[in-house]
Amino acid sequence: MAKRKKKTQPEESLDPETIKKLQLETFLKRFKTANITNKKRLVTGLFPLDRVLDGGIVLGSILEVFGTEGAGKTTLALVIAKAFRKIFPGKRVLYVDAEHALDLNWAAKHGISFSTDGQDGDIVMIQPMSANEAMDAVVDGAAHHDLFSLVIFDSIPALMAEEELNTAKTEHTTTSSVVRGVLPKLVTTMVRRLVPAIGDSEMTVLWINQIRAKMDMYGGGITTPGGYARQHAAHYRIQLSAKSMKPSDNAREITIKTVKNKHGRPYLEDTMYIFVNEGLSIINNNILAAEALGIIEKAGSYYKLSDGSSIHGRQALIEYYYEHPKEFTKLQHELYKFAEENVFVNPAKPVYAFQAERGDNHERLEKIGSGTEGNSN
Repeated sequence: MAKRKKKTQPEESLDPETIKKLQLETFLKRFKTANITNKKRLVTGLFPLDRVLDGGIVLGSILEVFGTEGAGKTTLALVIAKAFRKIFPGKRVLYVDAEHALDLNWAAKHGISFSTDGQDGDIVMIQPMSANEAMDAVVDGAAHHDLFSLVIFDSIPALMAEEELNTAKTEHTTTSSVVRGVLPKLVTTMVRRLVPAIGDSEMTVLWINQIRAKMDMYGGGITTPGGYARQHAAHYRIQLSAKSMKPSDNAREITIKTVKNKHGRPYLEDTMYIFVNEGLSIINNNILAAEALGIIEKAGSYYKLSDGSSIHGRQALIEYYYEHPKEFTKLQHELYKFAEENVFVNPAKPVYAFQAERGDNHERLEKIGSGTEGNSN
């Protein structure tokens, strides 16, 4: 005997609100729902960078750093990589070196060690031979949230597509109509694959780019290679420009500016200094910032310390904080407490990665606000 079908309550007998609820449940079963969470922002500890970003880097973002030659694009990326290693000690940073020009000794000045086999070092570095291989490395690295916290791509203009490589061998030119526009197409494809890969995680991607002269009938200007898709996808676009440096100078002055910021105010501008012997020193730059904001008391050429004593000259003050990292950490607390109350407007919860020792020493993690240490996941 055939079983009778179970009678269901007709839709007409349900109240309108119940009908809407059932329809919504049926609709959501077909699609992936959004993972809406309040993401944290990583405060790198380099005050000029954190200031122009309006409070730091929101985790899970895409950054583009571009600018003139010698402006410190790779150096800034190394400082950001060190901050991520401190916040996520259980994860590595993936460095896609398309330019094949990274100076490991310069990286060591910023406390960074590299690995090619994934066994040791803060950063796993790979050197792809083509743009296609580099794009796959970036997307695949971004998909491994449990292995990497940050992917650095250095740089977009250094890439050559496989089609361009094959054409150049036969035609001795890279301007053929066969290969024209290949790089923007590849970057656009990478963006479409990359955005959903990092959307639900704290994985962050940093692109390094260069500038080119924009020649048109309306007065020129500058542009960046790689098409427009990455500009739309980027949460932050940071422009660096270096001022001329005299042989007698021991530091290069760098202007840092955000031309796009989805998580804060754009067009903020500041100045940082890259020193010949110490690179992008956080201690040196933050002392200058604290002095400008009045955090450090100064009378003539004397600087007043927290214990009431005084030090003569900025260089002596810098050496004092290098030798007493805990005292510099206190200064960082005061500087960023002032900034949170008077400078930054980003409401995301901050996670601080303070760097208070020389680059060749092991730097410890400091977190403010949460009262905890270790991984922020």
